[in-house]
Amino acid sequence: MPKMDRKEKRFWELFHGFKNEKAIPEVTDRLFYKEMELYDEHLEYISRRVKKVDRLEMNETYVTDTGLEALTKMERIKELQLKSLEGVTDAAIPVLSQIKGLELLHLGGTSVTVNGAKGLSAAANLNRLILSRGNATDAEIEALKAALPNCDVAVNP
Repeated sequence: MPKMDRKEKRFWELFHGFKNEKAIPEVTDRLFYKEMELYDEHLEYISRRVKKVDRLEMNETYVTDTGLEALTKMERIKELQLKSLEGVTDAAIPVLSQIKGLELLHLGGTSVTVNGAKGLSAAANLNRLILSRGNATDAEIEALKAALPNCDVAVNP
């Protein structure tokens, strides 16, 4: 594992109070970043040190499609909340499908469309998906549910 540079050290200290890399848990139940100044580069730091997390919440941050790629390096993320991240689009679907162990994905308020979300059929463990309706028709929502038969799909207005 690479040594931490100044930026990464600052991230762990500011966001979590960890003063050295030995304090960073490889396995944790929750990482919470709601309404924080979390950017794509920070996801690289997280995926470099944390191997497994049950719940990763990044609601209302500055994360985009680009940063999500780093999460595929982790061994497991059970629940991923990306609420209100306008920079997360349909382009992120192939990456999100590769996240190991993903069971719940919250995409409400993102730019992911109902049609784009059909690509999540490749996410083997996904059993709950929440996303915004956007301009989707009832037929498109039903097609999404058919594409994800083992997944409880909730489409918010």
